[in-house]
Amino acid sequence: MEQWIKIVAQQLANKTEWYGLIVAFPEYRPDLFKTLAHELNYSFYDYRETEMAPLGMKAADLTLAELDRTLFETMQAGPTVLHNIESLLVSKQNQSVITWLTEFSTKPWGHNVVLPVVILADAALKLQPDAVVDLTQTTFPEQSLISRLMH
Repeated sequence: MEQWIKIVAQQLANKTEWYGLIVAFPEYRPDLFKTLAHELNYSFYDYRETEMAPLGMKAADLTLAELDRTLFETMQAGPTVLHNIESLLVSKQNQSVITWLTEFSTKPWGHNVVLPVVILADAALKLQPDAVVDLTQTTFPEQSLISRLMH
């Protein structure tokens, strides 16, 4: 297991209750997010693909309350790495996003849930230290051409 994954796994192990953990990445790397899910033995859930894409232009009308309802339903299956939640969050007002991120890390999801962020990394890093893993200064292996085409 790579060191950066061990850091995330340790943060998850430090908690005695199921919760949300935000992981701040330096760049958008779906391959790394999927690797994280695989190594943790978590499900991988692409919110944009599953929930937003079918709605087309109406996806911007989704509320943060609807996001929460969907996530609670999704989490019933077990621990999950959430992908592309930022697609919805960046369409909302800044303060409501900060509030949502803050609440995300303290909600009783029923299972551990990991939320990778890139665009919102700076905002996330201002939250409580145990709510966020900072990987923004981590050097990751280059993404191969095949991996770029697949992700």
